[in-house]
Amino acid sequence: MSRHLYNIIQASNSQQPYSIHQPSYRQNYNQCRGQTQEKKASEQPVKQMSQPQSNLTETKPNPLIKIPEKSQITQPNNFGKKKNNNQLQKVVTRMDKNSDDIGIHGINNKIQNHQNTIQKIQSNRYYIDDLITAFQDETVSFSKLFRDNFVNSYNFIPTIKQVQFFQAEDKQIQEKKIKLEPYPQNLKFKKTVIFDLDETLVHCNEEESMCSQIVLPITFPNGEKVNAGINIRPFAEKMIKLLSDVCEVMIFTASHECYANEVINHLDPQQRVKRRIFRDSCVTDENSTYYIKNLEVIDRDLKDIVIVDNASYSFVHQLENGIPIISFYDDKQDNQLIKLYRFLIHKVLPLDDVRILLKEYFKLDQIDQFQTIVEAVEKMYCIE
Repeated sequence: MSRHLYNIIQASNSQQPYSIHQPSYRQNYNQCRGQTQEKKASEQPVKQMSQPQSNLTETKPNPLIKIPEKSQITQPNNFGKKKNNNQLQKVVTRMDKNSDDIGIHGINNKIQNHQNTIQKIQSNRYYIDDLITAFQDETVSFSKLFRDNFVNSYNFIPTIKQVQFFQAEDKQIQEKKIKLEPYPQNLKFKKTVIFDLDETLVHCNEEESMCSQIVLPITFPNGEKVNAGINIRPFAEKMIKLLSDVCEVMIFTASHECYANEVINHLDPQQRVKRRIFRDSCVTDENSTYYIKNLEVIDRDLKDIVIVDNASYSFVHQLENGIPIISFYDDKQDNQLIKLYRFLIHKVLPLDDVRILLKEYFKLDQIDQFQTIVEAVEKMYCIE
């Protein structure tokens, strides 16, 4: 835990866990979770948006922040405009449509769109087809999550690529190198699948009004205890079990160890996760503004490593190893991990080099080549 985090938490002699919702501890806990009194995202430079060193869990930058001379975002539903006729249908549709849209014709269109979406989901490509649907039709339930996820990547991957990290001198990489035993002989796939924790496998609630699936006691290094409300993504626990039977599974989080360990203990009581990797294994810039998961710290060949993270910029140094996933908060009907499991088992893990497929499939290395988000979606995923 950083000195800043340690200092903002008041010491306590009580051995009983405090609720995060008690007034005397609510503010401190929110600071640990990143809920500080910052300016609105739209008013801040990108580099000032996140202060991970003062957060208990990993901070995700606001996905709708504007980047000067690059992104044209001014409102949540404005994803940039093209000057040709290939613009995605409905991509800049406003929610305050004319009343005519709620007539019979509009209802029939929505029914048809829903039927088309259902058919697509039944036989779609992981992430890509849902992303395309999200940009074509704002009314589908998952539309905003996918649009926000892509906007997040579009805004922050180019920004963080320009940040100077210590690994340029290879010093931090060597210091943080995680030594591992060779793959067990009985594994079907000699591959490593790494999961992010917050908003990928679980979500930690901050507000008292939010319903939590479980409540876990978190003990800080100074002895203070708080209760954290956690929602677990559907299929997360099953995913760990099934994948660990055929490949190596790890969790790599930029969250603090005292928090992450308690969550992983609940997710993986049988300790099937081969390695837990925390914030201190992330690489950072000179000012410790960003914490990035550079996969070179892991003692495995990069051709055998896959990382799944709702924030693609977290694996910006190895985009060809990454699999994006939309953020999870509390949706009990979320099925993204089921789709991901099928994608991994049938498409990714059998490969000799996972990077060849993932680079061509998600094309995240191309995302900084386009002037608008709409153009990026169209050109990267060949939408006519």
